[in-house]
Amino acid sequence: YTTTEVFPFDDSISFTKAHSASQVASPTPPGRSPSRRAASGSAYLVSGAAVRAVNGLYIHSGESDGVYKYSYDRYTMLRRSLPGGEKRWYLAETASDERGDRAARVFYAFRSAAGTPPLEGSWSRAQDGVSPGPFVLPISVTHTPPPSVLAPHDTLEVGDYVRANWNGRGVFYPGEVLAVDAERSTADILYDDGDFESRVPRDRIH
Repeated sequence: YTTTEVFPFDDSISFTKAHSASQVASPTPPGRSPSRRAASGSAYLVSGAAVRAVNGLYIHSGESDGVYKYSYDRYTMLRRSLPGGEKRWYLAETASDERGDRAARVFYAFRSAAGTPPLEGSWSRAQDGVSPGPFVLPISVTHTPPPSVLAPHDTLEVGDYVRANWNGRGVFYPGEVLAVDAERSTADILYDDGDFESRVPRDRIH
């Protein structure tokens, strides 16, 4: 790449600490439907980046810019808003100081307003990165289907086990919600047969 992406960082931006899978996982709260599980069921595998340290399993660890962010070791995949309203996703390293956890180095960026990490296209090299950028693949870390998914959900949450009209072809298949984009009313679904579909409209999900 001939240009680099710049992270919109200033002293007002802070980040929560990265969590391991054991720290993020939580039991199902009492009284919830058995088809619901904690948001820790959503994870993304980052691979193929020239900066090998950022390659790994990123697990839901909080929010940034109003959407989920994901962490692996001391690295975070998160969305930020730029002046003028443009939004970008970043792969950045976090470091602790007396003011809390903050961006130390930024390796890769992707221009996207989506509420979930971008899966298609190329991540650009940021100021601390090296080409090529990474591939991002959604996976499930807590897939335990309930005995029935016949009842539709009034709302969607990460970890829901649902039926979805795959590719809008009129046939419903069971699968797990890996990510929810509330802004666009869509969801990413990993089907039981291994297929994955991103940005599925809410009206195709039951």
